[in-house]
Formats: sequence, structure tokens, C-alpha cells
Amino acid sequence: MSVSKICLNRVSPFSDLLVKSFLFLGQQGIDYVEERRNTFAIYGKNLEVALKEAFLLAADLMGDYKRLPLTGNDRREKDFKEMLKAIGATSIQSDDGVLEFAGINISNLINNNEKGIRGPLIALIKSEYYEESRTPMFSSDYEKVLNPSQLYVLMALGGYVTFRLGRSKYVRKNPSVVVTIEDPFTKDKEIINALFDFKTEDKSKRKYLPRAITSKWAFSLWLALNFNISHVVKVNLVDEGNRINVKESFITDLKRLRSGINRTLGALDEKKARPINSLLLNVLNQNAMSEEIQFTKLLYETINGINLKYDTIILGSRGYSLLLSDLINSAQKKASNEFKRYENMWKITKLMLKI
Repeated sequence: MSVSKICLNRVSPFSDLLVKSFLFLGQQGIDYVEERRNTFAIYGKNLEVALKEAFLLAADLMGDYKRLPLTGNDRREKDFKEMLKAIGATSIQSDDGVLEFAGINISNLINNNEKGIRGPLIALIKSEYYEESRTPMFSSDYEKVLNPSQLYVLMALGGYVTFRLGRSKYVRKNPSVVVTIEDPFTKDKEIINALFDFKTEDKSKRKYLPRAITSKWAFSLWLALNFNISHVVKVNLVDEGNRINVKESFITDLKRLRSGINRTLGALDEKKARPINSLLLNVLNQNAMSEEIQFTKLLYETINGINLKYDTIILGSRGYSLLLSDLINSAQKKASNEFKRYENMWKITKLMLKI
């Protein structure tokens, strides 16, 4: 008998977003998701098939970093071992195998969810409670209240590794960048295609993601150019280690930005997008000239419809024309890094001028 409705207890804001994002992988069988105050109600003609497909897709989409966000304490917890037992995964050697077994044995997880069998309180789920539990006069009894099912825990893990786009390089730590979907559930195959395209791209071009918190608006533009989905998303920077800690997050509207990019710069192929990506990487990696930072801010405002494009065009053309007049007889200087940066701004300006 096919399952047409599943209810999941909500646990914490971050893990709830991971679960909701994970559900976008079950495009074939999920009809809609009702987000209630304390629960998710998932409806569809055959949710068993839909969730099996979602878990198998999540295993494929783990990318090169095939490790679940689990601490040593998580793996030793009794409830965690019971969860692995429920999906027949007690002897597997790799973390991606956990998600595969979750898909294969999805009926056990659905049955245990209906019975109210509690899943493990892994660090990923309770990360937002860590700081409060260390506050004077705050009781750590919150763990007795949280009641995730095994299905919820595995869906949160699946959502995390699916929407973990990579690591962002910093001086001390390289936090994971996890992009969760804020919009209500819709049938949108674009998301699955975008995830496969992003994660199968040649890694020699991009070992690390740019620094997401250097400039949130510049990273939002970079994401809109390189991650082909049209949704409101939340960008989460997550430290993984002995604790799972969401160090910073912000919301950005990729649908609005992608529409603004198309309106302002026209349809972009890889060649046309190259100078924009180069400009944004300079800003994000704190390697930009002051003119590049100013130009990028104006470009972002223009794309968002806040500012008229003429200010951006004037700045982009003025710097290049002045530099060109100084270097017209110097082939060596025309090959310089500074010249190429001004040339990139001019190439973007030409896209705005449609020439």
C-alpha cells in the first residue's frame, strides 16, 4: 500500500531548512509540503518511491567530499547505531552508503516515523542550542524536548550534503558553504540539474569557493551566475569538526538577481560571464582595486533595480579609456594585471551597452 502522507516533527531552524531543501529532490512523487508550526506534512501519491529517489540522488550528489557532518560522539551514540540498524547499514564503510541504504530501506524509516521511534540527536540538529546551553541559568534539558525521528535525521543529513556546494577558503578554517532553499516546496527539476552541473564542473577551475562573508552582495551575484536556480536561498557558512557550528548566514534572492542579470547584461554564455566572475572573485578574495569594488557595488545595485545603469557605465568606461590613453604605446603595460582588470570592467560595460 502506497504512502500518501508523512508528518515530521520540526526540531531546529537550520535542520528544518535542510529537511525542506532535501524534499526538492523528490520531484516525482511529492505533490506539496505543508509547513506547520511544529511539523512538516508531506503529501504525494507514493511518498515511499519519492523519498527513495531523493536519498539515492543525495548519495550521488555528495560530490568529492564524501563525508557526512557527524562528530565522533554522534557515531558512538546508541540511537545513531539503532538508526543504522533500521536501514541495514551497520557494516558499511563509506558515508555515502548510509544515504543509499536509507533509500533502499525507506519503508523501515517511514514505519519507525509512524511509531514515534526517536532518532539520534546529532550535532547537526542541536547546533543552534549549544550556546544557549552554556548560558547561566539556562537548562540543558532541551534535549528531552527535541524529538526527531530517524527519517528526519537522515533527511537533514541528505539535505546538508546535497546543498553543501563546497568549502570557502580562509586563513584558519575552510567552512562549508551550504545553500538551503527558503521558498515553499514546488516541483522544479531545475534544482536537481543545477546541483549536478555545479558539482560535476571541472574542479581544476575551482578548488575552493570564494569567501562568502567578505561581501555578501558580491557573493550573491557570484552565486546567481554560477548556481543555476531561481529561488530565495539562505547561504550558511558551517564549521565542521568536534562541533557543527553555523558561524554566519544570510538570505539572498537568486530569482531576482538572475532576472536582473538577464535584463541588465543579456543572456550570458561562459565567455561573456568570464570577466564578471573574474571581477567578483577579486572582490570576494580581497584582491580588488578600489575602482573594482565601487564598480561591483554599482553593478549589484543596477541589477537589483536600485540604481540606473548609467553611473555604472560611466565608471566602467572612464577607467578603461584613461588607462588606454596612457598605455597606448606600451605593449608591456597593456599585458599588466591592472590593465586586464580595467579591461574586464569595460567588457562588462559593453554588455550593458549591448555592443
